[in-house]
Amino acid sequence: MTLLVGAWRASPAATAARWSRGQWVRAPHLDLISRKVSSLAEKPLRLIVSLPPRHGKSELLSHWTPVWFLANWPHKRVGLASYAAEPAEQWGRLARDSVVENESGLGIRVRDDLSKVGRWQLTTGGGMMTVGVGGPFTGYGFDLLIIDDPIKNREEANSPTQRQHLWDWWRSTARTRLEPGGSIIVVTTRWHEDDLVGRLLGDEYTEEQAAGDQWEHIRLPALAEPGDPLGREEDDPLWPERYDASALAALRVSVGPQEWPGLFQQRPSHEGGSIFKYHWWVMADTVSPGDRVFQFWDTAFKTGEQNDYSVCCTMTTTPNGYAVLDVWRDRVEYPDLLRAMQAQAKDHNPSAIFVEDAASGQSVVQSLRRETRLPVLPVKPIGDKVLRANKVTGTVEAHNVMLPKTAPWLQAFREELAAFPNGVHDDQVDAFVGCLTQLMQRAGGIGGFYF
Repeated sequence: MTLLVGAWRASPAATAARWSRGQWVRAPHLDLISRKVSSLAEKPLRLIVSLPPRHGKSELLSHWTPVWFLANWPHKRVGLASYAAEPAEQWGRLARDSVVENESGLGIRVRDDLSKVGRWQLTTGGGMMTVGVGGPFTGYGFDLLIIDDPIKNREEANSPTQRQHLWDWWRSTARTRLEPGGSIIVVTTRWHEDDLVGRLLGDEYTEEQAAGDQWEHIRLPALAEPGDPLGREEDDPLWPERYDASALAALRVSVGPQEWPGLFQQRPSHEGGSIFKYHWWVMADTVSPGDRVFQFWDTAFKTGEQNDYSVCCTMTTTPNGYAVLDVWRDRVEYPDLLRAMQAQAKDHNPSAIFVEDAASGQSVVQSLRRETRLPVLPVKPIGDKVLRANKVTGTVEAHNVMLPKTAPWLQAFREELAAFPNGVHDDQVDAFVGCLTQLMQRAGGIGGFYF
């Protein structure tokens, strides 16, 4: 697709600045999102935008992006869905009214006989339709599909039934309405790690689906974290003109520690995920092997979507405590698991390889002892997962465990541990707790395992 002539047509932000009559305010984070959206002129877009409430995401993406899109491609169609029909219609109304108020400048016109807020059409054939999640996009295909805040509140977010309902609707209704070459934008505040964003970026997508939808995620926390997309210093506010540091500090107290990571930092964790806090880890540019390197394996043999992962956590001692060198995680069949274990041992040369002594682990230990000379040791855990995790919590809280800043496994690892014990997965938790336990035992720190 080709953008039409005119500076204001270059991006949604430029369109809003030109035609909002001074009501729309630019900001660096909105300009960043706008530039990414405008790239759909070059190739189809699969974009996820997650940022805090009241930071302008919907005004840009659900109000002005449809106006910009239709002004450039007036024969194409926009679909927009939100958690219910009423808020979706609100954005349909705003977009329609902006077209009507500026039709001579925009060069497009709404048909008088097709001008409902939930479904309006241009004289050129393009237009916009809105629905609530679960509603039908009957008889309508879209060149741009926008999903804006598909979860209403905490009650819905915590409901497995509601989350599955949203996912089923996405796969059976919303996704099927996209025209060839069309683009999708999902814009939301994160309520739960198993929300639509979590599933789009995570394990619910099969390899075939993921091959067709390569998602880019723009995650903009209220307070900057390392590697900020805008280049902010750590703890800098996202929109200081609207919410400065003191305003965010007050909000943080008001919403509480359960809601703040998800709603404002876009790092959702399940209710009760308080054993490993996200900020307890020490982040290092590089992590090098120390005097002692251990590996701990939590194994599984099946590869289906709903099966557990096999995980290897490789850790080492440091002058100030401990460090995670690597985390390997995959769903593999038994022969591939044995090959992966030998490859991980070759990569890190551990002095001991601990394998949880469960049904699958017993077979692994027997095979590796028979076929290799690796230092494999079966380990039988004592107590439940939470009890074992609590024994090492103090070491993490004391900032005695280091992680490498740029590891490809880092985000998934930190988020799973932050969500424990009520997260979707806990395989990385098991492997980490097991490995750290073994290192601490040998330093005289704790008991709790025997082998």
